[in-house]
Amino acid sequence: MKKTKKQTAKKGPACVECGATMRTEKGDFKFTITPRWAVTIADSELHTCPKCGNHEGTVVRASALERKIAVEVLAKDSPLAPDEVKFLVESFDWTKRQVAARLGIAPETLSRYEQGAYRISPAVDRLLRLMVAVLYVRDQELAGAVVSNPVAGKTADPLKLTLRLDQSGEYQVISESQTGHQVAA
Repeated sequence: MKKTKKQTAKKGPACVECGATMRTEKGDFKFTITPRWAVTIADSELHTCPKCGNHEGTVVRASALERKIAVEVLAKDSPLAPDEVKFLVESFDWTKRQVAARLGIAPETLSRYEQGAYRISPAVDRLLRLMVAVLYVRDQELAGAVVSNPVAGKTADPLKLTLRLDQSGEYQVISESQTGHQVAA
């Protein structure tokens, strides 16, 4: 875990592993979205147990973070990666069977998109993005951009994002890559 700023350690929460008081400092935190994909949250509160070495990070405004990640995924111009498909599908309050039905595909096909066994078709990619833009993010301008911007390219790697919570309580992108490999959690 890379630390960007070291501050004087202050007392933190109790360690879930051993119960010791954790040290708290500021640094970059890898927020795991799926087992194979994470985004970095810069200047997060990090907790380290001096006894067992357990590391934890603090996520402030988790729903705002998830929405910001969704917006960035929807706006990318390359095909959705399997982990992004899984993330977007889970944004709905529907079962995977219901999402598949609304996409006009079999549940098994959706599962294969999420696992990377099949590459998502351009039509399903666009429809999933549009559904998320309208029903989850509720952004008509973003929905219009999804409709008017064709998905290009053949790579389907998840976005590498570094986000920072600003003073207004919103997450801002401080770096992004659409062509990199998956980020290790």
